[in-house]
Amino acid sequence: MPSTPVPGSLPPLAESLVRLRRAARLSQRALAERTGLSERAIRDLEKGVTTRPHAWSLRAIADALGLDDRARQALLDAAAERPPAVPQPFEDGDPMVGRSAELARLADLVQGRRHRLVTLTGAGGMGKSRLAAELAAHLRRVGTEVAFVDLSALDDPALVGEVVAESVRAGGRSRLDPVSRIAAELRGSRLVLVLDGFERLLDAATVVARLVAACPALSVVVTSRLPLRVASEREFRLDPLPVPGPDEPDIAEMPSVRLLLARTRHDFTLTPQNAGAVAAICRAVEGLPLGLELAAARLRVLSPQELLDRLAQPLAVLSGNTRDAPPRHRSLRAAIESSLDVLGGPSRHLFTSLGAFPAGVRLADLEEITARDGTDPGLVLGALADLADASLIRLRAEPGGTRYTLPDAMRELAAEQLALHPDAVTLRGHVSGHYLGRVRAAAQRPDGSGYADLEPDRDNVRAAVTWSRHHHPAVFDLATVDALYRLFELRGRFAEGRATLTALADAAVPARSRALVRAGRLSHHVGDLETARDLGLQAQQAAECDDHEGQALAGMLLGSLAIELDPAQAQPILTQALGAAKAHGEDGLIGRALNNLAAATANTGDLPEAQRLMREALQAKRRAGASDVDTGRTLMNLAELALADGRWLASATHGSEAATVLGRAEDPRLQAYALSIVAVARLRESPSGDTGALVALATRAVELLDRIGEDRSMRGLVRARFSVVLRGAGEVTRAIEELTGAAESLRGGCLPYQVAPVIESHAELIAPADPETAALLLGLATAMRGRTATTPPSPVDRYGSGIALYAGDPASGLLAAAQIMRGEMENTRHRKIVTTLQEL
Repeated sequence: MPSTPVPGSLPPLAESLVRLRRAARLSQRALAERTGLSERAIRDLEKGVTTRPHAWSLRAIADALGLDDRARQALLDAAAERPPAVPQPFEDGDPMVGRSAELARLADLVQGRRHRLVTLTGAGGMGKSRLAAELAAHLRRVGTEVAFVDLSALDDPALVGEVVAESVRAGGRSRLDPVSRIAAELRGSRLVLVLDGFERLLDAATVVARLVAACPALSVVVTSRLPLRVASEREFRLDPLPVPGPDEPDIAEMPSVRLLLARTRHDFTLTPQNAGAVAAICRAVEGLPLGLELAAARLRVLSPQELLDRLAQPLAVLSGNTRDAPPRHRSLRAAIESSLDVLGGPSRHLFTSLGAFPAGVRLADLEEITARDGTDPGLVLGALADLADASLIRLRAEPGGTRYTLPDAMRELAAEQLALHPDAVTLRGHVSGHYLGRVRAAAQRPDGSGYADLEPDRDNVRAAVTWSRHHHPAVFDLATVDALYRLFELRGRFAEGRATLTALADAAVPARSRALVRAGRLSHHVGDLETARDLGLQAQQAAECDDHEGQALAGMLLGSLAIELDPAQAQPILTQALGAAKAHGEDGLIGRALNNLAAATANTGDLPEAQRLMREALQAKRRAGASDVDTGRTLMNLAELALADGRWLASATHGSEAATVLGRAEDPRLQAYALSIVAVARLRESPSGDTGALVALATRAVELLDRIGEDRSMRGLVRARFSVVLRGAGEVTRAIEELTGAAESLRGGCLPYQVAPVIESHAELIAPADPETAALLLGLATAMRGRTATTPPSPVDRYGSGIALYAGDPASGLLAAAQIMRGEMENTRHRKIVTTLQEL
């Protein structure tokens, strides 16, 4: 008998059979006798003469050799010349982490047989195969027969039926189709068939549906990135693992943290020092199991904080070197790309297009943008559905409609693909033009609600401004710059707005002067007066001589700054600005100029004239049909001037009207300010009235502060007035705390006539029980107003001491008032505090 060829020089099936027979210590004759095959048949197989044996022949050989499931599958793979399947994870001694609830629900579905076709869906790297393998192991432990078929290496849907038939011993040559053979083989036997990796074989979905219909005792569990979309299907979507929040006190039991720790090196431990970074890593990979496992691999060479610092670009960082992992699971990039590979061309194109939307996109916006290229809206909706089915996008319900967003890693890949796309410039131009158009449209709505609608698209607007500044600066005309300014002002994003508008000015956009003056106004809001003045002067120089509107706006900014920096120059500058506004001839601009001139006049102490000018400003704005914000601002200023002049009823009336108008305009910043004025005015008008109602009103104003952004001076003035109402309600300790906090917020950006009424109100409330402290407070307020009372309150020496306390800064005046109310202005402490205040 000729010798058996040396293994290694043979085809895969022949070599496998030689090695398996030798390991079993059987001769070719003995193996033939055990299988019922001829000795020649065995010899031809081992020589490689026969390369395509019948499936029943291979099953007989496997039974004769006593092969377990893994070795049996390896023999079948060798016959089909497929690479050997990766061992199932539940057999590796590497326990599944964080999916016990999902496993229990899935097992209940399958064992209860309420749904006989269950498709386990989710994005690449979500752990579908792992969960399916754990399900198979669980079912076997409870005595259920399971056939697990890995289809991930199969590309031809036409072969699915045959592969499944072989897995249940119904393969081989036959005139019957695979479904009929399987039905005949099972004959009502209870079996759970697990088909793993079906997303490339969706054209075979009808085969699976027929199989379920033909086999009453069969249950099928499919893992796929996309649902099969057949009538009998029950989809079971797998979501990311829960991640700890930023302030989570104990993260050790969070599923994402448990998985991350389970996959790190054995000497890595969670400590109070690294817990914050570990939690942030879990959030950065958004609970994706594959991302967590790849991050764990990086924790073998990086500290948690070092890894976190690099996760701004997760695709570049999260790749592994596990050699036995399927290629699609060796990096986060590969997982996402393999998910894209199963989609059609329109869906892949839409995924790339979404890289232009850092904040995601609403369907209405997306359809409007893509319609510019003649894209059928029906294609867009269908592509979105495909991306959602593949778990490549997330859906978030909003008042304006559903928003479609990409997780961080997927957004990074989409942006990379978009940068290489030949139509990228055209698409980005359409996207930028759309969102700048929405900003301009919002400015045309008098109630300000359009800006609130834009808030979810904040990052899209930022991207639109940046792209257009570099590629299409001509778009930034007066209307666009003004609309951007109103967006930043209304949403309280002063620092960002200043940086954006300054960058536009540096890019020499058409409305350069307007961008400079608007940036200066936002600098004023954050208390940076010197920068604001520099920007105002640049705006004045950039405006043409016959640009009366530009000259007026620059002058109004410089005049407002002069009220605080150089009071003697404020009225002349603002009077000149008013002249430019009148030369321009637009009532709205005239009204704004009168408004600013009234503020400068009030700062000189001439409150009656200031009120006259403010009323004139209101009339001009109303003639112009000004927006609710512009009208509400002037009404609020009238209320403040009346409060400073002791006209409580007029102050409350104007303030209430202002609060209503500003509430309609959805301007929480100015509405909070108006409400705080009303609360103090009503208290001063009726100190013994319903203080509970006034506390509620003032509290509402304070609650609005959470929405006003970076305006510290506005925050300080509202809290200062809140302290008055608290004092009127008898909450002395809280009142002093609020007054102290207000003083700390008001470092610049407020005027004496705005602050003095607060201190005077406290003095009046204190006077009945403590006239000496009241006199000290009134002296301080008098000094802030810049005048001396004709009849100083008694005792005179305390009043004079109060005047001496004022260090020339309204914020220091508030701080001094808080310390007076604490009783801290005595003896050496008194002198020390005075010195401190003078140094502020």
